[in-house]
Order: sequence, then structure tokens, then C-alpha cells
Amino acid sequence: LQNHVLIKLKKEMREKERLYVELQKQKDEISMKNKDIIDSITYAQRIQKAILPSEKQLKSIFKESFLLHIPRDIVSGDFYWISERDNKIYLAAVDCTGHGVPGAFMSIIGNELFEKYTSNVMYQHPNEILNKLNEGFFEVFKDIEDNYLRDGMDIALCIIDKNTKVLEYSGAFNPLYIIRNNNLIEL
Repeated sequence: LQNHVLIKLKKEMREKERLYVELQKQKDEISMKNKDIIDSITYAQRIQKAILPSEKQLKSIFKESFLLHIPRDIVSGDFYWISERDNKIYLAAVDCTGHGVPGAFMSIIGNELFEKYTSNVMYQHPNEILNKLNEGFFEVFKDIEDNYLRDGMDIALCIIDKNTKVLEYSGAFNPLYIIRNNNLIEL
């Protein structure tokens, strides 16, 4: 009887060892895949940072400015955009739908659409640019069969005319805040 119990225990021990080896192998595979994913997302972060305006560019336009960009994830859908053309400064702060990789893809699409529509002289005012951005997003996603796709951007877009010193604003789900005489005004 004792010999039978020993054989049974040895068999159980070998099975546990086999399971342990199998689990260790799966853990190693998951760790390797996780490392590959993190490496890929970190590289995507470099690409995303490359399309964002540099702090140097921002300071060349607004000397007394600073930049605070802290994404929640390694890559994100939050981005800012600035351009100077024809004595006008175009400035946008944008929060794209989604976080992480989907948000980052949305920010790249948004960046390209900003470039496209602000370089076109047909669109002189922020509301016109935002309307074209909206149309551009519908165009990008027109062939997606998911009827529930509701991707978009919350945007604050300003155009500052350096000659007239006039600031024009348009926002999608973002108001304009003005601080005047120590009072906060929300438009």
C-alpha cells in the first residue's frame, strides 16, 4: 500500500512539474509579447512626438509661453497644433476620442487635416476650418461599417491676426476662457 501511495505521489509530482514548465513557458511567451508591444508603442510615441510642434517652435511664435503635455498613456489622442501663415497664428488644443493607440491614430489624422485645411486660403476663419475638419473625419471613416463609430475631437482653435490684433475662436465641445481684471469669463 505504501509503495502504491509513493507511485501515485511521484506521478502527481511529475504532473505538477510538467504543468510548472508549461506555465513558465507561457509566462515567458507573454513576457516577450508584452515587451514587443511596449517597444512598438514606445516607438509610436516617438513618431507622435515628431508630428507635434516643438517647444522651440511655440516659443518662436509666443516668446512668453510654456508647454504642458502629459499624456495619460504612452501615446494618446491629446495633441496641440500651431502654425504661422500670412501674418496669422493658428493654434489648436485637441482631445481626440480614445486613449492609447486609437487616440494616437486619431491625433495623426487630426494633425494632417489641420495642415490640409489651414493651408487652403478658402478657409479663413476657425469655424470654417472646424466644419472642414468635421467633413474630413466623415470622409476618412465613410467606409467603416460600424454604425456605432463615434470618433471625433474636442477642439479649441484660435486664429490670431498679428496685423489687426484680433483673435478669432471656434470650439468643438470647448469654451473659450478669458481672464480680464482678475475675472474669469467663459464664452
